[in-house]
Amino acid sequence: MFNDSSLFQFTSGLRRSYVVRTAGCSRREEGGTVSSPSEVVQRFIDAVISRDIGSIPKCFSTDAVFTAEGVGIVGTGREEIESYYAAGFEKYPAMRVELVNRLAIGRVVVDHESVTGVENIEAAEWIWVYIVEDDLITTMYGVPA
Repeated sequence: MFNDSSLFQFTSGLRRSYVVRTAGCSRREEGGTVSSPSEVVQRFIDAVISRDIGSIPKCFSTDAVFTAEGVGIVGTGREEIESYYAAGFEKYPAMRVELVNRLAIGRVVVDHESVTGVENIEAAEWIWVYIVEDDLITTMYGVPA
């Protein structure tokens, strides 16, 4: 029914826990072709999994907004988002992120992610909504599952 994977993608039961090194997030920044929103978000997830702090901000627009329910705005712009992840990696060296499921329609990507290795939390399940424009994440909103 849906043949264009850039318009609709659903991955069920996808458990990813691997390390991938990324040079950057946006192919456009690297002089390449435009990526699907799902590819942009996957490069961000790969950068988080591999703790590649230099690639994380490259996945976001300069005015991106990162918000989490119960916290509010976590960071605005690449520098604040990079600082958030750098501090988290330092504070929680055993933290691991695992992609469980993904739904992508148009510019919106919705992930179900599992986080482990955070003190006092055995496992945390989150739903993340990413909005991607011009090969960059402009909005990232998280809700605990």
